[in-house]
Amino acid sequence: MTNKTPYHEIRQEGQLVLSILEGKLPSTREQKQMSPMLQLCSLVVDCWNLDARERPDTARCKALLEWMPSAVPSPGRAEVRSPQLLLKIGDMHRLQSRPDEALESFKKALEISRHTEDHKATAGAMLLLGEAYKDLSRFFEAELNFKSALEFYDQGGDRTGMGTALIGLGSVYDALSDISEAEMHYRQALDAFSQAHNDLGRANSMVKLGRIYKGQSKLVQAAECYDNAGEIYMRIGDEMGRANALLGLGRVRHAQSQADDAERKCKEAEELYSRIGGELGRANALETLGDIYRAQSNYPEAKSRYVEAGEIYGRVHDELGQANARLGLGRIHYFHSEYSQAESVYKQALDIYTRVGDVLGRANAFAWLADTYRAQSSYLTAEETYVRANDAYMHASDDLGRSNTLLGLGQVRQAQSKIAEAETAFAEAAELSERVGNKAVQIHALMSLGLICGNRGDYRAAENHFAEAVVILSGFGNESALKAAQQALEETEVKVAYMAWNSQEIKLSS
Repeated sequence: MTNKTPYHEIRQEGQLVLSILEGKLPSTREQKQMSPMLQLCSLVVDCWNLDARERPDTARCKALLEWMPSAVPSPGRAEVRSPQLLLKIGDMHRLQSRPDEALESFKKALEISRHTEDHKATAGAMLLLGEAYKDLSRFFEAELNFKSALEFYDQGGDRTGMGTALIGLGSVYDALSDISEAEMHYRQALDAFSQAHNDLGRANSMVKLGRIYKGQSKLVQAAECYDNAGEIYMRIGDEMGRANALLGLGRVRHAQSQADDAERKCKEAEELYSRIGGELGRANALETLGDIYRAQSNYPEAKSRYVEAGEIYGRVHDELGQANARLGLGRIHYFHSEYSQAESVYKQALDIYTRVGDVLGRANAFAWLADTYRAQSSYLTAEETYVRANDAYMHASDDLGRSNTLLGLGQVRQAQSKIAEAETAFAEAAELSERVGNKAVQIHALMSLGLICGNRGDYRAAENHFAEAVVILSGFGNESALKAAQQALEETEVKVAYMAWNSQEIKLSS
């Protein structure tokens, strides 16, 4: 790979023997020419393990090598590269999060394949151009290339090619928050790969569907998709795919409040990405670890992960990633009551989401901005911002986000004595949170509805809302909140119930 022997820098034989005996292995990461092939470097290091039991066997080596980008150089003039070699070189750049270099290679491959009327290479170049444009958030150009590739493969009856193009299109619609179109294309891709008996394609489709299901709060289905995909990736030796499945499963476990398993899965994914040079994936894993630590109120660890993730996102020119990391940092400022810093960071993220057309990102930024305004008693501004967040969540088909936002909207309207409008927001929040299993929001919404009904003398309705909250709290594990809700149910004086309930705090999803 480098045209140099191992330990080439050591001149004396005795020093060479000593280095080997002490287990000092040659470096595979400090040489620039090795940077595009970190997957291969990691395999070489594994094969050098001093404990023979820890070395991969030949079957494992063969499986790993089969999924590494590689190509035979073009015959004849060395400076004239074949489309296949250019595509492989470009794909290595893309996997190493170097989208500009990848784009250049793919464009050259497309030009040559069109000139030579090599239709297979043309379709392949269009596919990878679509991926490169998507990585750069140039979604219109990505969609055009994926559609062109799909047409080529459809004409030739190539089910595997069709499935790959359909996944690409689904990813574009996913990034644009057109969730129904994304899910439809992912399902079509899974069907195409199943007809082609292509396990890799099936696994890739499952990972994409897992992401959709998680966004829809269908967490059991999401976990099943990631589990099945992970098993396939492990069997065929696809380390990048395995890391993606682990990260997806870690995010699901985080949403299911299984913090230990979530942390374990994300750390394993981060280690895999680091081994194979997947910088973007590593940043995603670090960001998710930041979310996990933030949910545990471990703010120093969370901040460290967000900062590191943000640095990587900046290095690989991923604007969406930078915005996501900023949101996490803003949330830390919020919990430290550093509201001006939180507001500034949220607005920076909002600008990015607006520029690249990420509807879900805009919804999150609006919702958290509204929380910041509410914490500063700027209720009118908070109300307007919650309304914008709710609209964006509706567009993104995110009922979990909507349930949190509607609860906040009800609270700021109640603070402004807009009782009828507050009651409407709480009722919607209670209904949505029940549908998506967001019990913390459901309890808060039901108790708020009970207090509103009691204050206007509708004690029967108040009793019903309090009773429903008590039932949910019975299995929630918060004894003090349960007692407060039971007291509210038993009290005839609503003000006493209000004081009892408001002294409690049930953590919401954040």
